[in-house]
Amino acid sequence: MSATPSIAGGSCLLSSGSTGLFASMVRQSAKRTGMPIVLSIEQIAALLGILKESTRTMVFLAVFKGLRVGELLGLKWKDIDFQKISPKSLLAAPK
Repeated sequence: MSATPSIAGGSCLLSSGSTGLFASMVRQSAKRTGMPIVLSIEQIAALLGILKESTRTMVFLAVFKGLRVGELLGLKWKDIDFQKISPKSLLAAPK
């Protein structure tokens, strides 16, 4: 029997330093190479002032609620709590 299990055509190398059975198969996120550019309040206000609607709302949510592009694009009308004017998914406790 081999010490390297085979999963769906791929293989997983086991080593004493691995943190789990499939540690070598997990893709690591990219590391930041520089500091992110952060806009000032005045720059954000100027940006929101020149954007047309729908884009302005998306930028507003990204800036003030911390939504990422994928989260913005995934929003549905049912995700919005119109009583609190806030995305419901941001207020929910983590599962």
